[in-house]
Amino acid sequence: NNVVTWCVENAQSFWIISKSKNLLGVLHLKPAGEYGFVTEAAGADVTSYYKIIYQQGHLKEIPDILCKITKIVEINFSDNQIENIANIKCLHILDTLNLSFNNISRLDNTTLRVLKYLRTLDLSYNKIQYIEPNTFNYRPCSLLSIDLDGNFLKSIELSNLFLDYWFNRIIVIENRISKLTNELSSKFNFSNGGGIISLARNHISEMPNLSKLGLTIDILLSAVFKYPINLNENSIRCDCKFESFIETIKFAAKNFKGVHNFICKDPPLLREKRIIDISEALLTCAISMKNGCPPECNCYEHPSRSRIVVNCSSTIKYKMPSVCPQQDDLDINFSHNFISVFEYRTFLNRTFSINLSNNRIASVDPFVYGIMKLRNINLQHNKIVQIHKNVLLMTNDHTISFGCISIKCSFKMKWIGSWLENQLRRHGVNNSIHCHIRGRDIQ
Repeated sequence: NNVVTWCVENAQSFWIISKSKNLLGVLHLKPAGEYGFVTEAAGADVTSYYKIIYQQGHLKEIPDILCKITKIVEINFSDNQIENIANIKCLHILDTLNLSFNNISRLDNTTLRVLKYLRTLDLSYNKIQYIEPNTFNYRPCSLLSIDLDGNFLKSIELSNLFLDYWFNRIIVIENRISKLTNELSSKFNFSNGGGIISLARNHISEMPNLSKLGLTIDILLSAVFKYPINLNENSIRCDCKFESFIETIKFAAKNFKGVHNFICKDPPLLREKRIIDISEALLTCAISMKNGCPPECNCYEHPSRSRIVVNCSSTIKYKMPSVCPQQDDLDINFSHNFISVFEYRTFLNRTFSINLSNNRIASVDPFVYGIMKLRNINLQHNKIVQIHKNVLLMTNDHTISFGCISIKCSFKMKWIGSWLENQLRRHGVNNSIHCHIRGRDIQ
């Protein structure tokens, strides 16, 4: 593969490296009439091939007269106003095509297919917004360098990157690409071919949905070994969607230096950190109000700890919120608010831990104690004056922390002493509860 890589990187046209003289002459394109052109040869009278350069700024299409000249191998029509290149098909032995700085907006997959010797294609700084699938991966695999720098692409088709043959590089820098697509559900054989792909300075912010692209982690890993991808200077959001990729990225970093330059732009906690230096424990995904996060709260998925965090601490809440995210395994923090009643809410059936410390809670809905999912309740630093016997419904793998409180008791509450001992023995929860009976406090 190293030999093949060297070959595609250093390949040159034979009229450049040949010892023979006068292999390549120059054709000048000159306006004739209102829309017509004529060609005029310069240099040797007899040459095997021609190159043609026209950068006058007003060319709007490929002149038809070129189809009558069968020896054109190089064209430089950069800095013009060309919009349509359909008639380029007649130049069957074309080797190099430079149409940079024109007005091309679309590429069809039939346009280049007949140009079986085309080796270098420069379409940089046009207005390309869409490229049909399978535009570049046609046989006999002549294209070695493709430049799409500075266009208006918002997405890029995988079949136009993974070409199934060896090439030097595909440059798609400074577009507006935010996603990859696989419109035809193409299958890729990454044992064939390879080349450098640059998607630097685009709008890529998250890892793609591999299943929608017909890929898996293992397939992607095999791809980056043959098709190293440059994603420098993209605003990558290092959220929980990265979790399944972290090990793969770190493994790839051992072989490709380019991976070391993947930098996080969001969230703020990870900004400017290299992806290969990030712990999976720090990867989260924000949950919006639209998806159930209570107002003024911070909600996020935290896959490494198998939880959904709902943090409403110090958000001036006077009541329990009525909604929370729809996922299971909620870890809720309502501490440091002004909540006076611990009310039952349906989201508690999806909650494994809730922190209601430092509120004004005086009573707890007895139904709460029987929720099997809810394994940890923190009610410290509240104003609880009564504990319902339903607290006995909490099994041995559940904990509740009241802290130091004084409650109204009766002689029917002898159960509370053994319950406290059981809590302390099993969980080390130090609930200091004083029973107030007939004007006396009994601990």
